[in-house]
Amino acid sequence: MQKKVTASVDIIASGSVYLLEEMARMIKGSNGSDAIGKTMGKIEDVFPIKASDRLRVPFSQHGDLLPIEFGVHQDHRWEQVGPLLVEFLAKRGASVDWTQSVPLLGLEFFYGLMDATTANELSQFSTIRVVRHAPTLRTIDVSIQPLGDLFASSQIQLPKPEIDSGDPTVHRVAVFDGGLAGDFFAPWAREFADSVSQGQDAKLQEHGFRVTSALLFGNLPSSGELRCPRFAVDHFRVLDNESDDADPYLLPRTLRIIRDTLEGGAYEFSNISIGPQYPVVDDDIHPWTATLDGLAGSGNLLISVAAGNTGQMDSDLGYDRVQVPADGANVLSVGAADLPQDGDSVRAAYSSVGPGRPTGYVKPDVIAFGGGSQIGFRTFSPNGRGGVDAVRGTSFSAPSVLRAGVQMREIFGDKISTLGIRCLLINAAQGKRNLREKGWGVVVPNEAIDLCTCGDGEVRVIYQGNLIDGQYVRSPIPSPVYEDLFEELPDDHPVEVAVTLCVGTEIDPFDAASYTRRGVEAWFTHRIPSEDGQLKEHTRPFFQVSAVFSSKTEQDRRAAGKWETVLHQKRIMELSSLRDAAIRLHPMSRFQGERDAAERGHTIPYAMVVAVKIPEIKDLYDRAYRKYSSRLEILTPVRIQI
Repeated sequence: MQKKVTASVDIIASGSVYLLEEMARMIKGSNGSDAIGKTMGKIEDVFPIKASDRLRVPFSQHGDLLPIEFGVHQDHRWEQVGPLLVEFLAKRGASVDWTQSVPLLGLEFFYGLMDATTANELSQFSTIRVVRHAPTLRTIDVSIQPLGDLFASSQIQLPKPEIDSGDPTVHRVAVFDGGLAGDFFAPWAREFADSVSQGQDAKLQEHGFRVTSALLFGNLPSSGELRCPRFAVDHFRVLDNESDDADPYLLPRTLRIIRDTLEGGAYEFSNISIGPQYPVVDDDIHPWTATLDGLAGSGNLLISVAAGNTGQMDSDLGYDRVQVPADGANVLSVGAADLPQDGDSVRAAYSSVGPGRPTGYVKPDVIAFGGGSQIGFRTFSPNGRGGVDAVRGTSFSAPSVLRAGVQMREIFGDKISTLGIRCLLINAAQGKRNLREKGWGVVVPNEAIDLCTCGDGEVRVIYQGNLIDGQYVRSPIPSPVYEDLFEELPDDHPVEVAVTLCVGTEIDPFDAASYTRRGVEAWFTHRIPSEDGQLKEHTRPFFQVSAVFSSKTEQDRRAAGKWETVLHQKRIMELSSLRDAAIRLHPMSRFQGERDAAERGHTIPYAMVVAVKIPEIKDLYDRAYRKYSSRLEILTPVRIQI
């Protein structure tokens, strides 16, 4: 008999000796068919948590103090154990600033310097969740190839500013990086450095300057006048000349600045091309990831995050996987493509790869040109003279994709939600599917209008808003009157239907396996003739999640697909499938891995793009609009950028 393999999770629980003894008595008294017996029948094993389980890697003593990060459960035990923990570390000579912490839901992470023996013994406290080396800042050494002062020689011309960086009415993007070099971008960008007390670091400053160049102008052309940005950049210098890898407080301090800046809702867009040098770990949620997911979970904030440049590191050890917080469920993770203007480009060799963890399995979400093996990504040089450099890194592909998203806001105003913009960017992904290396595909971020308009034989609709947990929503697939198409094309003529679904969700930092608390099932429904000649509705899942979650059983794949925040699929169907076709959405909630009936009625932000291609029907868009003119609104530009 072949064994059935199913996925399982570890549940961490705590209780007094009395409660454990009481549980044993209840199990012993169960007949196996009652509620207790059925519940316990799902448990494979019960075992104590050992100190070694809390250590990511045992520490070796080498005489120096080590920068340490440790997570603590903030529950009823903290009042009793907390003072003992503080006393223990003080006696051991550890240096911990208890005010420099990162609080999450039920967890709090602290940072300090201590020797290896103390770090190993720290894991013996029952309230400790994890003890590990404090991650360092990602390496920002950038391969630079000066291309000359193209601006100074008038080969590239800056546009005449149409906005002022201090104008409160323009859309603003928050960038967190190493600062700006001078006032070269003054018409469009301003720097804030109140959060750091020390001076600028030249290398970090150059990195921040080039990231801002990529956000404002994308990959610079070799000649000509640049398009004028109609948005402003607030560049927050969060790193200074004392941003030392040995400083255990660098990353938590930086994260608090990001959190405090974004949590007030002043920004709809943000780019983060810095972060910890720490790859995604399947059973561990990093504070950077959880914090950004908490900020973006409402769907009102789009955060583009560089996936990392570790793609050539050891794959067997997982060092080549996306760097946190690019594993976030609610952020747009961007890797680097090797070639510009090529939807079939391969991944740049240095770009970090997937997969992410379940509920954010496809990471990075997309890749875009960030400089490749033959051609570099062109940015302005921070030399103050308008020079141009060729650079490489996901630090530049991420803001170039966000640039297209901000342009969508400028073009369409508030008609498209921020979550809808994220959905459109992913929907624009091109090329052959390679989820591990390219995410959902390659985005070629020329101008936003190119990513939104429909070509001949194509129609695209975006649905957006809030779903209500427990209620089904039926969204028609845009197509002309079926009988009209049937007169021109055979019933089995191939039709491409592409759907991209994005969901905003609260998260549970405790539970890596059930990290997202909201999800949506998507069903394809249409009418087909039955044996008695009547048309009857037929329903099946639209997303073939087996193509994504190939390592699990079919049951587990279906369950996993429900809780992904992004799903994207192109399917070839027969023309007959478009008869009264629709996508039916079923939103739902869970808590700690179980369906949460108490959340019935909870609103879940979503956006869904549905596109149909029938190349033979050139006026497909016009025909579909005539059919749905009373139900759908044409998305017309508020402003077209010339």
